Amino acid sequence: MARKIKRFAITAIAFVWACLFLAACGMADGSYDGNESPADIPEFVGAGDTFSEIEERDFVSATESPQSAFAVSTFSSSYTYMRRAVEEGRLPAANSVRIEEYINYFDYDVAPPEEGDFSYASNVFDCPWNGAHKLMRVTFRARDVVRESAANNLVFLADVSASMYGADRIGLLQKAVSVITDGLGENDVVSLVTYAGESKTVFEGKTAADRTDILQEINALTVGGKTAGQNAISRAYAVARRYFIPGGNNRIILFTDGDFNVGATDTDALRALVEQNAQSGIMLSCAGVGYGNYKDKTLEAIATAGNGEAYYFDGESEVRRVFGEKLTGTLFTVARDGKAQISFDSSQVQQYRLLGYDNRMLTGIQFEDPATDAGEIGSGKQITALYEIVPAVSYEENMPVARAELRYKSAQSNAACAVDVLISAAQESDDDAFIACVAEYGLLLRRSRYAQGASFGSLRVRLNAMQLSDSYKQEFRGLVNLAA
Repeated sequence: MARKIKRFAITAIAFVWACLFLAACGMADGSYDGNESPADIPEFVGAGDTFSEIEERDFVSATESPQSAFAVSTFSSSYTYMRRAVEEGRLPAANSVRIEEYINYFDYDVAPPEEGDFSYASNVFDCPWNGAHKLMRVTFRARDVVRESAANNLVFLADVSASMYGADRIGLLQKAVSVITDGLGENDVVSLVTYAGESKTVFEGKTAADRTDILQEINALTVGGKTAGQNAISRAYAVARRYFIPGGNNRIILFTDGDFNVGATDTDALRALVEQNAQSGIMLSCAGVGYGNYKDKTLEAIATAGNGEAYYFDGESEVRRVFGEKLTGTLFTVARDGKAQISFDSSQVQQYRLLGYDNRMLTGIQFEDPATDAGEIGSGKQITALYEIVPAVSYEENMPVARAELRYKSAQSNAACAVDVLISAAQESDDDAFIACVAEYGLLLRRSRYAQGASFGSLRVRLNAMQLSDSYKQEFRGLVNLAA
């Protein structure tokens, strides 16, 4: 009930803000219909929030370059940052929009694998924002790991500098630790390292039996001072090595707004520090918080270098989703260095363009090289890639248009593995239609030059006609209506 009241209040505030904005633009007579050019959509972002520059790729000739490769990603920070912005009456900056994270935030109807590590689903269907084009998607689903199959060695690395003050910052850290410790097994160990002007080991090697002590320590944290993250990261790795569990899940979880201002402060230096330690078998995931001082660029780079994931917590519900509902997928890895390559049939496809993964593209040489550092995939996680394609003159509906190959190293044996999929057209599914809506929304927020036929008006009509049983998909529909 409290969440519904909050949503109602947010909607009311957003409506008032929109009326003021439209009045200022001379559009208060109701002529606004959501069909504006993407380039005309205003952009708002918290002052001080930073994101990696995204350069959209052009369409590629399937005859000249028939293969497209990328490192997989299960990050979700881009989507939840957008959710917070929209619910507070803002639109996110274009560079904050990573379309693959929007699409991969949701689960689709893909049965778990009967054998092996992955199952899959694929299709080719109509593109709603360009009637002359098609969309092609492939989704891989990882097997589910039995929760008791391996023990956890977790090190919470907590930023307690002055910028972490507030219920949406240090408060979410405290909630996250509480949720995680609820799921601890008797063989799991937990440690806590904090940093502000200097780093400190608050406790180490505690178990589920020490949950009361763990919560007392975490709830007693106070914030203040500058942000010396470099020494804290080194300290966290040292603690993780002391309690290293062979064959277990050894992971550092960094909670911060990403603002480092003492010691190594630039993204490249911090990434190099994490890369040096990543070879030890200890993963590092980043949980970002805050608005107006959030350094997404830094956290995305650190999580990538640390073979972990990047999250952004916009509220307690996302904390419960990541560390409660999806805890096994958050902690347990099925595949390491996951990378995909799509090989197009030029007799069926004239041109193609991958939507998203802009910062994760690989060359053919990198895809073939077993040493290429790529993405990790957790238990039960899904990876979807969506391409916009220009059909060839000789295109036939019943013919395969491409072959998708997922390569990875087994987290269990480190053996090289691969999954192959032939992709052809079939009847459009509910998942296909929803994925197209998510992609179109991302193109609009990206202010993409490839979205001239996209509009909030058309998008809302299609979404509002869908029967959505998934609460997260229902929430997405509400976000689109707010954003429009």
